[in-house]
Amino acid sequence: VCMYVCMYMYNIKKSKEKQHNARLRRKQAELLDQLTREVQQLRKEKESGEEKEATLSEQLQNLQAEKEGRRRRENALCAEVQKLQEEMSKEKEGREREEARASRLRSELQKVNEVKDVQFPDLSLVTNMIELLDIERKVEDFSRKFKERRDQLVEERLTCQICQERDKDFVMVPCGHKMCGVCSDRMRECPFCRKAITQRVRTYE
Repeated sequence: VCMYVCMYMYNIKKSKEKQHNARLRRKQAELLDQLTREVQQLRKEKESGEEKEATLSEQLQNLQAEKEGRRRRENALCAEVQKLQEEMSKEKEGREREEARASRLRSELQKVNEVKDVQFPDLSLVTNMIELLDIERKVEDFSRKFKERRDQLVEERLTCQICQERDKDFVMVPCGHKMCGVCSDRMRECPFCRKAITQRVRTYE
């Protein structure tokens, strides 16, 4: 009887040990599964963070390129305005000289008209009168060319240099050159500097 009791107790002990070991294995499996899920979640969060960082970095580069392109356009526009102002100043000085000369010749012509009893006026006065007419014609021609040149500069600044038809209302990133939307859609690289076009930004002027 004692032997049966001992065997019974031994079997109970073994059964409890098996149950305990089974619980431990289940607990370990649960912990391992939880740890695996947490590691996967951390990897996803890391990948998502890297993607966001790459996107933000690209946006920052585009903004910097757009800023640089705007700065270049402003510098080019300032240079163009300065050049136009210099041309206008030179043409104004030339016109003022011609007008002063024309005024002097008009005064001499008036003196000729005031001489009523002279049958043959001084040949130098006649020459001056002819010269006055020529200068007046030159002043008119000068003014016309000045206006044409001014209109041409304004048109060149606003018109697409590729098609020569539409307004250049798109800026190429990163180089900053401008052309119309139709021409920009056909280009993979800037035709002016041969840089690859990464973005097209519309402008409103």
